[in-house]
Order: sequence, then structure tokens, then C-alpha cells
Amino acid sequence: MQIRLSVKAREQIKLPVLKDSDSAAENRYCEWCVDIVTAGRKKYFLVCNAYSLFGVCFPAAGITSAEKFSGAFIRELKTYLAQKGLSSLFETYIEGSIGKIDFCKTYNLHVRSGMNLLKQFLLFALSSGSSPEEINDRICSYITSACSDKKEYRIPKELFISEDMKKPAVQAVKAKKENVQSVQFYIELRDLTPKLWRRFIIREDAKMTTLGYAILSMIKASGGHLFNFELQGAATLIELPDPYGEVPARMKVIDARKVKVGTVFADPQTRCLFTYDFGDNWEFELKLEKVISDAPLTTAKPVKVTGGENYGIVDDCGGAGGLEELIAVYTKGSGKRYEEVKTWLGEEQFDFTVFNEKEINSCLTGDIRMYKSNYEGTQW
Repeated sequence: MQIRLSVKAREQIKLPVLKDSDSAAENRYCEWCVDIVTAGRKKYFLVCNAYSLFGVCFPAAGITSAEKFSGAFIRELKTYLAQKGLSSLFETYIEGSIGKIDFCKTYNLHVRSGMNLLKQFLLFALSSGSSPEEINDRICSYITSACSDKKEYRIPKELFISEDMKKPAVQAVKAKKENVQSVQFYIELRDLTPKLWRRFIIREDAKMTTLGYAILSMIKASGGHLFNFELQGAATLIELPDPYGEVPARMKVIDARKVKVGTVFADPQTRCLFTYDFGDNWEFELKLEKVISDAPLTTAKPVKVTGGENYGIVDDCGGAGGLEELIAVYTKGSGKRYEEVKTWLGEEQFDFTVFNEKEINSCLTGDIRMYKSNYEGTQW
């Protein structure tokens, strides 16, 4: 059985740094992706099958070893499958693999790409006293609606018992390094003290949409708003087509899906402003620093963050000014305004100084895919 862990899940069960694995599981019922979701002050494991619409969630308290995790996961999965009338599948395809579990890194599967939004979706259910079966039902219903390539299955059970699941598990493909130049960027949020910045590298042949999605991921944006790139001095906007938007006078508009990073930044002196959410108006100065000929990037993983400072943005808080207020309110930690924002965010603490480069990079590939699905599959 393959158990593919996020960085947070690996740290919770105190495993050493994991390696990629290109070996396949025994079958598709034995390939699972794991992450951590926090509701209030409690942590939960979120475990989703890599090929189906099934997933389970259970408390992480006290589970600090691979053995304890395996036992808790198998118990939760067996119980839930029995509740759904699928005990025979557990006995046939899963039970025999319990004794040989392989822990490895998460790679780019369709379930993993939606896990960040799924965690937000689960917060209310985990905080409202729902039963384990109700919580697991919500996971499955969410994945059913979110996975665009599984729309033909109305309920998770239909896919779980389908012939698709009887097919062999797919080998994890490691992309080969290609001789394509990359560029190093520095990006910083305007009008915020303390600074919020990132340094990263991206392939020259990546589309501008990929650059946009990568920025959203590394600044912790939910992706619920439009964004664009403005080439300053060139009177040019690069964005996704917006049928309801108005083009500013004398501005040229380019479809971000049809132009590559290397083309836009062919001149290293190009000045660019990245704006996200035209209401809150998060404005970031984007600067090309240098071209790199031997960056370890592939088409599967075209972006890598190499530095940064502070957490990221908080959607719908009012832009840079609202974020400054949010930081001040949480720093004080009491009062009416603190109670309001605590209820709104669902978090008793907010440490803006946190910056975890490894975690950001582990989420980038999946997040880019998730944003692509959300933005390019949506009629704005």
C-alpha cells in the first residue's frame, strides 16, 4: 500500500524526510494521499484515495508514529466502507496489503490538487460536532463535485465499485530534466509593513497563467478573484479573458493562456505589476533578477520558491491595509475586534511571521493545477 504524505502529515507522525516513489501500489484501492487539517486547536488527518472519490478524516491527537497512523487509518477506512456497504471491497483489495505500507512523498494527483480547498470546506463540519460518518460523507461529496474528470459518477460509491478501480495502479512518473532556461523573480507586496516577499524561479517556457497561479499559491491566496499582469510603460495587460470586464482606454490586452514567461520578459528591464482581487487590490511589484541555465525544473514542476519572508495574504480582509489591521488585532489578542476576526477566520492565533519554504514548494504543483481548473473552467 502506498501512503503519500504532505510535509505537515510527515511531521505529525515524526517520519524522516521522505523520498519520491515511482513504484505503483498493489492496486488503485491501495494508493492514498494524506494531509493535515486544523479546526480550532485540533488537528485531523485527511486521507483521500488517489483514484476514486473516497476519503476519510480522523483526529491526529496522539498519533505520532507510522504504526499508530496506519492502525487509525485502517480502522477508520474499514468502518466507513462497512457503513457504505463496501466491506467486500475492503476484504478483497485492501486487507491483504495492510502489512506492507510504503510511506513516500505526495505527487501530482487529481485528489491532492484539491486538498487545500477541501480542508477549508471541512472546517465547519469538524467544528460543529458532526459524526465521523457525516464528515466522511462531506469529504466524498466535495471531491465528487470538485473533480472535473469524474463528473460521470453521481456518488462516490459508483466510482469505488467501477471497472476503473479494477485497473492497475499507475506508476508515478518522474519528469526528466530538460535543457530549458529559467528565470529568477523577486515579488513584493506594495504598501505593507512588515514586508511580504518571495524569490522564485520559473521555466521560461511556462505560460503566464502558470506564473499567476504559482504566485497565488506562494502568497496563500484562495484564488477566488481575478488577477492580471500590467507591463508598466508598455500600456499592456496580461490576463484571462473577462467577458464582463472593461478594457482601460489605450491599453492592449493579451490572453495570459497564450503567451510565455520568456516572451513577456525577453527584456530583463521589463517592469511588471501583478494585481490580485480588484476590490481588495493586492498589488505586487514583480522584478526579473536573472536568467538561470541549469535550474532543476521540469514541465511537471516548473516553479520553485527559493526565499521569502512572512506568511502571505488573507483573502477579503481589505487589502494591504486590512492585513496590517489583522496583524495588529491578533498581536493584541483581546477585545471586541479580536473576537470578530477570530470568529471570521476560525483561528484563535495568526502568526504572520511564519514562512515555510518546504511547505510552499510541496504544495505548488498541486495548487497550480487546482487554480487552473478553477479559473479556466469558470465563466467569470
